[in-house]
Amino acid sequence: MTLRVDQLPLSGWHEPVAVMLARHVGPAGSRRTRASAAALWFVLRRFLLFLDGLPRPPLTPETLTVEHLEAFLRHRAGTRRDQHAVSELREVGRMLRTEPLAAQLAGEIGDYLSRRRSSVSAPLPGYSDAELHRLVSAARSDVVAIRRRVATGWALVERYGRGVDTLPHRDRDHARDLAEIAGTGVVPSPSTVPAGHRSALSARRAQAEQLYLTPRDVLPLLVLLAAVTGRNGESLKELPAQHRLLEDKAVEVRLTKRRGGPGDWGETVTWEIGRPDRQLHTPGGLYLLLLEWTAASRRLSGTSSAWSIWSNGYSRGTHGTGEHYDPFATTLAHGFYADRWAAGHGLLTDDGLPLPVSFNRIRTSIEVRRTKQMGGHLPSAARAHTVPVLFANYLRNDPTTIGCSPRRPR
Repeated sequence: MTLRVDQLPLSGWHEPVAVMLARHVGPAGSRRTRASAAALWFVLRRFLLFLDGLPRPPLTPETLTVEHLEAFLRHRAGTRRDQHAVSELREVGRMLRTEPLAAQLAGEIGDYLSRRRSSVSAPLPGYSDAELHRLVSAARSDVVAIRRRVATGWALVERYGRGVDTLPHRDRDHARDLAEIAGTGVVPSPSTVPAGHRSALSARRAQAEQLYLTPRDVLPLLVLLAAVTGRNGESLKELPAQHRLLEDKAVEVRLTKRRGGPGDWGETVTWEIGRPDRQLHTPGGLYLLLLEWTAASRRLSGTSSAWSIWSNGYSRGTHGTGEHYDPFATTLAHGFYADRWAAGHGLLTDDGLPLPVSFNRIRTSIEVRRTKQMGGHLPSAARAHTVPVLFANYLRNDPTTIGCSPRRPR
């Protein structure tokens, strides 16, 4: 295994980092296996990439500050659970306390890294209005593209079924291929890599995503669902396909609540559907669109979940219709490359830092917005929670709602 320090950002760090790695990795170090060395390397790389993405990155270890470390901790807590973020900071701390890095750091760095912490000290506040707008707008633009893409693909299949003569000559071969995929659920591997594609996998994915959702569609859909429903990521990942329509105006869905405590694992919600042109703005409309886009894949995967996607299955040892599956059947922890998605859209915080994607923060933002709309009246704003839970878990640490604390009765 080769660790290419020269390919890391921030060249001013390269020499001391290389010496530090030599002390940790190998027979004489604490990381003697390939897996443990890789884990150390990934954290180091993630840390330096984060620093490099700052508006004013520390170009050498001497210029690293406590503020940089706190920003890294907040960033990782925004994308992962608190305990994982703290674990990553501890790993960074072990590296920074290794010579020659330790001798180059400011004294307060060591004091900061020596603190005991079991989790990030307080729940993170919601996004600012501008940050939330940027985040939701990026997700909605992706979902608009998904709607256009899938609708175009199934329209070709439908027209091909009515007769090949109904199609222009330039579309007939393509429509025939899509109709075959729609009929079998199997995405064939091309014998040669078509022009415009880097690999056979790229060509297969391009075909599959014209009829089915693929892994890169999941995150923007989850972000938009979180924004329009105000629900946490866990409940949205376990959305059931079973539902009940209420006079085509609303949809009734039974949600799983993992944080409800013993005996409180479910909640029935009623979501507005709205007009057809508002499907991406109403919880019921977006939920029904998700079911529409996953219907064909769900029939093949056999899942009762609202989620079913197509993904290249060779790495999982599957092929054919086995490439259709519920992405959350075995774990809810998959992040679907949230940092990469946000970076691809150029999403930044109001301070110009990379914007972390956090479903907890989205939910907090929605609760804050609702509380503001209710003039700060917590009993009116509390829907999925009691007033104390709403305040303690969502409003207490948000700077825009400090004045909305519940008062004790006299």
